[in-house]
Amino acid sequence: MKKLFLIILCCILTISMLGCNTSNNTSSTDSGESQDSSTSSEDLSTQNDLNISTDKNGNTIASEMIYYTFEDACAEATDVVVATFNGTGHYNYNYSRYSFTVKENILGSAPENINVYVWLETGGPSLERGKDYLIPLYHSANIYNKVEVYSFIGDTVIDVSDVSASTMYDQPISLRSESFDFSKADYAATLSYIKNLVKNNVPSRQFDPSPSVSTVISTAEEILSVRIDECTSTTIFKDFADTGMYNCTVTEALKGSIPKGTTVTIGFHNKDVAIGDEVIVALSDYHKATYYCLTGKTNSMFPVTDRESVITLIEKYG
Repeated sequence: MKKLFLIILCCILTISMLGCNTSNNTSSTDSGESQDSSTSSEDLSTQNDLNISTDKNGNTIASEMIYYTFEDACAEATDVVVATFNGTGHYNYNYSRYSFTVKENILGSAPENINVYVWLETGGPSLERGKDYLIPLYHSANIYNKVEVYSFIGDTVIDVSDVSASTMYDQPISLRSESFDFSKADYAATLSYIKNLVKNNVPSRQFDPSPSVSTVISTAEEILSVRIDECTSTTIFKDFADTGMYNCTVTEALKGSIPKGTTVTIGFHNKDVAIGDEVIVALSDYHKATYYCLTGKTNSMFPVTDRESVITLIEKYG
């Protein structure tokens, strides 16, 4: 599908600024909300419509905003919910937290109460407290997050009571749809259209911190033999001070198709690895060129001497 790309060059932003006070601005629905900074921060970098490029020191050198169509947004969704908006508040200075009570799950299995996080740099949708919205979401749950992290996709929100008032990027949603006229549709027709769009989507899974080896092998998107070359940052995942991002060279793809010699960035707990190590690791895709270790060292990292055993596991479970 056609997407428009807005390149924002020379954005002076470092990942380590997650803990710094940079802005007090949120959407207009923040009126009366107190700043919430009492909870420790988690990795909230899952903004599907924002790709960030960093140098080896973790400094942002360019950011790329991808403007989705409505159909693109639904294709990216891991969850679609009907939920009541309860309000917003600042979260860890750089983020707003939108609070919802989920009334119905169309896709996925979101709990009754969820928070959707928005980076203040990109802003978020303008919502009315107490109203119900139909919302496609992206859910991130992995070893680096202490809470369940949900993100808007293109700030897409369907107003249940008045579909024509629905928005995407805080503009009329009809401007973003390729084949559906929101200005004339009622809620029933809109819901039916969305259900059809997401019927083949893979719903989000709740993170299991201690899965079996068979689960790791079957759900990993890539299983690679890699050489760990350098640590580029240790401040991306703020809940875990010992977590770092490492540039690694692929020596063999046991599952997946990443070519030998490719450099990939992988998140590890620092205590589990050292520069120069060669390991086999089960990975999940994270922001395309960046990967994270699927479960940490338990059941997802293997010594290269176990290559034949891992291949046998892939043949059995993969």
